[in-house]
Amino acid sequence: MDEAIIRIYDLAALDADEMRRESDRSREAFVLKPHGELERDTAGMFARKMSSLSANELSEILSILNKSENADERK
Repeated sequence: MDEAIIRIYDLAALDADEMRRESDRSREAFVLKPHGELERDTAGMFARKMSSLSANELSEILSILNKSENADERK
């Protein structure tokens, strides 16, 4: 639904990113569709360990994912 709203309102990249972040913050559940064994293992391990990770560890993971997302946008 987020992508439909972004498309309908033709949101600029920064506005679209902010909308995605705010939408993610409002959710309580996510559906992941991993494409391969490594992705499945990573998603499963993260789901099992998420509540036991410290705020610092979660921040580090988020930082890694943000770097990856920014690199994808530059392609």
